[in-house]
Amino acid sequence: MSVLILVPGMHRSGTSALTGVLTLVGAARPKNPMPTTSDNERGYFESMAFCALHEELLASAATSWRDWR
Repeated sequence: MSVLILVPGMHRSGTSALTGVLTLVGAARPKNPMPTTSDNERGYFESMAFCALHEELLASAATSWRDWR
């Protein structure tokens, strides 16, 4: 039996840090994590596939994460 741990949150809210801690205590890292950037050279722990799904969901509602409304 597998358990899914989902860490929702806005960018720059600590989601990657929390997910990183969860991997240190035994949770599996995403199979396709977001690549490192100059903003975060240690890398991210968010899933690229889940990020893309989130973007598609928001686009289907005619919005994006940049929409302050």
